[in-house]
Amino acid sequence: MIELNSILLGASSGFLIAFFGYIKSVKLDDKGQPVLADFDALKFLTTVLIGALAGSYAAYAGLSYDVATTMLLSMGITTIVEYVLKAILRSLGALWQKRRGSA
Repeated sequence: MIELNSILLGASSGFLIAFFGYIKSVKLDDKGQPVLADFDALKFLTTVLIGALAGSYAAYAGLSYDVATTMLLSMGITTIVEYVLKAILRSLGALWQKRRGSA
């Protein structure tokens, strides 16, 4: 039987990936203020569902907790670091363009 804990952990991972994916889409307006993108609930919930399915499959396949944790931690860190760096680079790029335009 698939453990509820695995499903919840997968869904939580999906939630975090969806959240940071949304945050990376923030752009700066002409005044340098952050502008949030339109929230796509379907895309957000789809990512959470995929995470839940991945967690349930890991439990079904009999992956040990240590193996699953190591795999997911590596993928999660890679994804989060990529999203955060993209958000920072986009913000810096927008600020750079703004300063070049006002100079």
